[in-house]
Amino acid sequence: MTQSQDTTVEQILTGFFSTEWIETQARELGVVKRIRKIHPSSFFWTLVFGFGTGAHRSLGGLRRAFCQAVGIHVSRSSFYERFTPALVCLMKAAVALASNTLLVTTLEMKPMLYAFQDVVIADGTVIKLYKLLKDKFPACKQDQAAAKLNIVMSVFGKTPTKIKLSNQRQNEGKLLSIGPWVSGRLLLIDLAFFGYRLFDRIDRNGGFFISRLKDSANPTITKVHQTCRGRARPMLGKKVQRAIVGLKRHILDMQVQVKIKRRIYHRRCRKVKRTFRLVGVRHPETGVYYLYMTNIPPSLLSAGQIAAIYTARWMVELLFDQLKTHYRLEDLPSGQPHIVQTLIYAVILTWMADQKLTQSFLKHAMTASRRQAAVLAAFSTNILKTVIKQLGLYQGTCSLTRLIQLELKDPNRKQRLLLQRAGMT
Repeated sequence: MTQSQDTTVEQILTGFFSTEWIETQARELGVVKRIRKIHPSSFFWTLVFGFGTGAHRSLGGLRRAFCQAVGIHVSRSSFYERFTPALVCLMKAAVALASNTLLVTTLEMKPMLYAFQDVVIADGTVIKLYKLLKDKFPACKQDQAAAKLNIVMSVFGKTPTKIKLSNQRQNEGKLLSIGPWVSGRLLLIDLAFFGYRLFDRIDRNGGFFISRLKDSANPTITKVHQTCRGRARPMLGKKVQRAIVGLKRHILDMQVQVKIKRRIYHRRCRKVKRTFRLVGVRHPETGVYYLYMTNIPPSLLSAGQIAAIYTARWMVELLFDQLKTHYRLEDLPSGQPHIVQTLIYAVILTWMADQKLTQSFLKHAMTASRRQAAVLAAFSTNILKTVIKQLGLYQGTCSLTRLIQLELKDPNRKQRLLLQRAGMT
């Protein structure tokens, strides 16, 4: 639903995150004790429209953008000391709030998806960091640093519902917490999350899943759901990887059995057997089967429909590509863990603000595109200034001329005088 023509950008954004909410969270989380020159709301919006848009990719650039927007001059130390672990908690809370706000059904559901409350995608992407962060964010390669951004995304709402940040070495399967929230929902699982125990937990919580079958996975066939004309090859009791060798069927639809180790309880690890559905679609040119494991019964979706639904995973892949390409997610100018985490969440909030504006002004709002990111970057400085004025946070104690004069002063004056005394300048 589009906004009225009279609705302004600053009204939409300040309704997205109110000053009262930012102030309350900042006090409760310990981001600020007393509000002085640097108001938490003006600082928050500077991060969102200063760094995430790519206009200012350094802490010095963010400080100057803040000074221009608010109309005051703040010292480097006063601005930089605002980057604390408590600020990371505030940014995480803002991302969670934005996810719930954006979670609206704007996608026309196809009839085959009516049985599900939502279709959810789980995936992750690696963010390269400075080597100085290798202790906090160890990468898979030695002496390297990398973070992993894991996102659970709603296909119907076209927005992330869960976001977690971890180091690259942490197992992705442990980051996808399964509980009652999956009931009635369909999860499209990436190969990185593949695991029979995960599938078992989703099924026991009333959820549905579709996942590509790992090459190393080889369950046993217990039932074939399709009938074939002529002398069909016997497949019952065989392992999947061996049974499909030389097979010419275009569609596979069968029931398979796997062994699962349940969690240790009272020092015992119980092993159980579970049956899931395995479908496959044969590529017409290469003859290779694309195999999918699911718990959706044949009466609900056909094998072809399951393969078609799984292609919706491109939405999260496109999101990762946009965050890295258009919002420069990997361009993080710091070796401090809490600063890096703050800036990562700032980039995500920039994308969400882009989504909010797009949903407000366009009838059919899709995932943020290259054009939308470019528009936001071009107007980011003006958006920041108008938001600050809308909130009544513009102080205007320094004119533009005075700000430039103060910024032109050499912060390393003492070092320059020392070089002069040594006769080096």
